Amino acid sequence: MDIDPPKSSWTPEMALRSKAQVRLEEWKTLDIQEAWRKQSEYMHASAPADLRTWTTLTLPYQAHSNQPLPSMKEIRGASNLDAINGGHHEAENLLFLAEKRPELRIPTVLAVWPTTEEGPRVIYCLMINFIEGIPLDDEKFAELPIHAQDTICAKVSSQIRYLRELPSEGYYGRVHGQGWLCPPTGIELMTSTSDVVRGPYKTYEEFISAIYLAHQVQRAIANISPEWHPKEVERTAKFRSIFPDWNPHEPKLTWIDPKIDNMIARQIKGDDGSEDWEVFLIDWECTGWYPAWVQGLQFDFRGNILIRDYTQPVIKGHGPSFKSHREPAIQQMMTKDFDPNPDRERLDFIQEVDWHFF
Repeated sequence: MDIDPPKSSWTPEMALRSKAQVRLEEWKTLDIQEAWRKQSEYMHASAPADLRTWTTLTLPYQAHSNQPLPSMKEIRGASNLDAINGGHHEAENLLFLAEKRPELRIPTVLAVWPTTEEGPRVIYCLMINFIEGIPLDDEKFAELPIHAQDTICAKVSSQIRYLRELPSEGYYGRVHGQGWLCPPTGIELMTSTSDVVRGPYKTYEEFISAIYLAHQVQRAIANISPEWHPKEVERTAKFRSIFPDWNPHEPKLTWIDPKIDNMIARQIKGDDGSEDWEVFLIDWECTGWYPAWVQGLQFDFRGNILIRDYTQPVIKGHGPSFKSHREPAIQQMMTKDFDPNPDRERLDFIQEVDWHFF
């Protein structure tokens, strides 16, 4: 597969740039308020007009062309329809998964189409099948019997293992050799001068260079000081040191947002008449080929289940208290089939510096 290298990537020389230099190069201004404004404009910009630069889908797409597409009014009034400005990517990913991983329990794409019914900005609408079951959240999951929770975790773990068994295509990026129009935070520059599509990356070194650059650019706008604080320089150096030898890092197809809210559970009867559960995984917009460690990182970050702690008094002005439910057992059960021995030192440091890949 012939993939062009990224037009911009992090180099050691870039680490010497002051915050002011980063702002000037990335946002074309030294004024922090102006940089914030330009960042907001970029984040809310419309998708490129040339579809070929960011999707292989021919839009509109319909699985059954004889069915009329709903209007925005109909979408707003229906519980099983939604307008997603990113639905084009999710539809493309779901169609790819349906072909390559047919046993994966995911939504079925019925249609995806662009509309400007509610203004000049294009909205991409995604219509999927209605999945019967319990749309899980932290409280609903915690209320289930322990054996049901364990069964659901095991089903999630086996599905992710099945997803990752798809042979690598040898690059880091979206399906069909593409880059991300809406990339994860970890490689998102969020500047008006950045490329509209991020990636794909031929090598692991190129991918982590994108992480370094994104981290520097995001930190440059995080506060108003024109220079890096010495402690920030030290922490950034340590941050960059954790990625080069983080193994395994070969490209693996990854479900990037494995929080409990993105699961639908349905109770069924097993072959012997016993209780069993089916679990459907939703929200596949940012799916792609990522380093193998990313999936475990995301379960560590997004997989924690928080429930109301009624043993603690509610402090005025602070709201109710929450506590983790069966931590770390839940994360361990969900990752046991593909990441049974996570690199805790790296994961703990990432939590310490409050860095989020997504």
